[in-house]
Amino acid sequence: MIYTVFVHQVYLSSDTFHRKQLDRELSQETEIFTALAGIGNIDAIRTLIAEKQSIASPFTYHIQPISTQTASLSYPAALTGDQPYFELSDLKSGSSLLLDDDTILRIEINRDLLQKYREDLAPMMISGVALPVIVMIAGAVWFAVNIIQKLQRVNFAMNRVLCGEKNVKLAVSVMMMSLTFCLFI
Repeated sequence: MIYTVFVHQVYLSSDTFHRKQLDRELSQETEIFTALAGIGNIDAIRTLIAEKQSIASPFTYHIQPISTQTASLSYPAALTGDQPYFELSDLKSGSSLLLDDDTILRIEINRDLLQKYREDLAPMMISGVALPVIVMIAGAVWFAVNIIQKLQRVNFAMNRVLCGEKNVKLAVSVMMMSLTFCLFI
């Protein structure tokens, strides 16, 4: 049971580590695009996005127009009526970057990549639980069968003694003799 809890913790830690690593890479990726956006080179950003999409990047890139709405902001943030705000949703696994006055770049962690990692991790963890359990069960079965065979020999010898047979001898292993010797000393 403790081993299963340990393996489960390893699974969670591995998944968390992978996620943190992707978050660090996402931060670095965002910094690159922020630097390019700071220069104002939108064409270089589009070219870089095309290059990154052509290779196996762990991120997805979306350039979208900013949708503005009017919303009544509550006190104390705004003391006067309606003001526009940018609809930048909180991305759980991504970031948004304002490119110019009317477009944003959304960089997100590829969900298929995360799902594939979890699918690859699950069989490893299951084998990490199942294999030792199978070995322990096999060991317990072998030990039980071995003890039962020895008890069966003792039982057979006792039956011969009860039937009146004389000079019944039971083979004793070297280990049993040393154990017996240690107990009587």
